[in-house]
Amino acid sequence: MHFPSYSRLLRALRPALRRGPVALVMAEDALLAAETAAWAAAAGIACRLALGPAEPPAGDWTGTAPFDAHHPAALAVAANALIRAAPGSWILPLRNGERPVWPHGDSRPLPDLFAFLEDERRPVLGGVVLDSYPAGDGWAADLEGYSEEDGAIHGGLRERIGPACPAAGRRIDRALAFRARPGLALDAAGRLNDPGLDRRHGAWHRSPAGALVSPRVWAWLEAQPDHDCRSLPRVWAGSLPLDGTARQLADHGFLEPGQWA
Repeated sequence: MHFPSYSRLLRALRPALRRGPVALVMAEDALLAAETAAWAAAAGIACRLALGPAEPPAGDWTGTAPFDAHHPAALAVAANALIRAAPGSWILPLRNGERPVWPHGDSRPLPDLFAFLEDERRPVLGGVVLDSYPAGDGWAADLEGYSEEDGAIHGGLRERIGPACPAAGRRIDRALAFRARPGLALDAAGRLNDPGLDRRHGAWHRSPAGALVSPRVWAWLEAQPDHDCRSLPRVWAGSLPLDGTARQLADHGFLEPGQWA
């Protein structure tokens, strides 16, 4: 269903939003838009929202509305409005083309993991953003070039490319999903305002952690015809052809099951 504004969408769909979980997708372009809706549905996310162009993006969406998707803080502004409208619901803030992958995700839906995290009193799923890019007939990700310091993880295509690419976002760990509550907020860099939640693991043990496979840096590179980074390679030594499974990312250390067996 398409709404004339995001505020109208939030009012009209409030019962569904409060049941959750909710995938909130900022549609910056048409890249993998329908696939994003299909991935969210397959993950067990019944409520799927897409914000962006005046014409709704392709895909099976619960609700769509126009939004300035290219504003630097667009996803944070939309997510914070959703937090206020749907306290208690799990929210996945995404951009089109992004796909969450979680431990045991080949056999267990994402809401099951959310229920487990709630039992652990951990209302957040931490993880890393894993940049993806076309390679042959499919997509690949980088196995190399990651580092961790004081709990912060850096890497990805921005780190590979260096000064030619904007520095913002070189930190790749973030909250992939969280349970909305009053006072919680997301900033433009994807960081939560609660330091206890804005990390991959809880303070007392290693929590389940996932990955967000994202083509957004690659899409940015492709949209820069006069930029220095156009002359750089698109596939590096150490690239991993992605098969779409959680098992593959778990085998390469990108997922952490914690106590969720």
